[in-house]
Amino acid sequence: MRLAAIHEPALIKEYLNRPDRGNLIYYCNNLEPPFWENTQWFGLMAGEHLAALAMLITKYQVPALLATSYRPDDPYLPELLERLRPYLPQDLYCHVDSHAVERLPSGMAGQRVSPYYNMKLVDRNRLPVLDPGRAVRLGTADKPAIIALLEESHPDYLLDEEFCDAGYYWGIREAGRLVSLAGVVAKSEEYAIAAVGCVTTHPDFRRAGLATQVMAALIHDLTPRYGEIVLNVKQANQNAVRCYRKLGFEVIGEFAEVCGSDCRF
Repeated sequence: MRLAAIHEPALIKEYLNRPDRGNLIYYCNNLEPPFWENTQWFGLMAGEHLAALAMLITKYQVPALLATSYRPDDPYLPELLERLRPYLPQDLYCHVDSHAVERLPSGMAGQRVSPYYNMKLVDRNRLPVLDPGRAVRLGTADKPAIIALLEESHPDYLLDEEFCDAGYYWGIREAGRLVSLAGVVAKSEEYAIAAVGCVTTHPDFRRAGLATQVMAALIHDLTPRYGEIVLNVKQANQNAVRCYRKLGFEVIGEFAEVCGSDCRF
């Protein structure tokens, strides 16, 4: 097998032709503009086909590496990381298979490892009835309020402003103040998959069902266009996991989030 830089989308799409494509949403997202232009793709080649895939996203302050197969016994992903390691930056934000964490660059001092679930919406009948006007679509003019809420209640956030500008965020206001939020963090028009993220409620307004309402509004908005809706959540955040299960999500995969010494985006 050999390490290769991948420049042909068709080769990546062949690798993504899997029943569990919802696990691979970020790869699907970065195949499309404007994300393709800021992504470097690497693969472990078995003949003319990909045995493992990784992508390095360069648009953020800290490079982001995604190297996930969601196959617990996959021998190829660790081998890909081992071969790729000499060429990677020493400080990274990563999504990797749990069994491959040790293959990351040794210079990632102070790394923080957090187990995550991938979850997929499997039962739309569990979604609550919407309270008309409670959650509203947000856009470009709302970005300062979105960022302010995320800074206060979800400081590890990653906001791709393209999705905000396109109206893929929904929020709830109290007395004119944005207090609850959910949006799209990745999507693929070709594969009709969307990933929900940046889900947060201000600490002063929690346990009032706001996250459920804003999530429901977002999902109802996405449903006509996206056949698969997914998200990822820290395994330790059991309150969020229970909330998502009540909305109809179930676990479809697991990975490890690994943060280097400076993971602020």
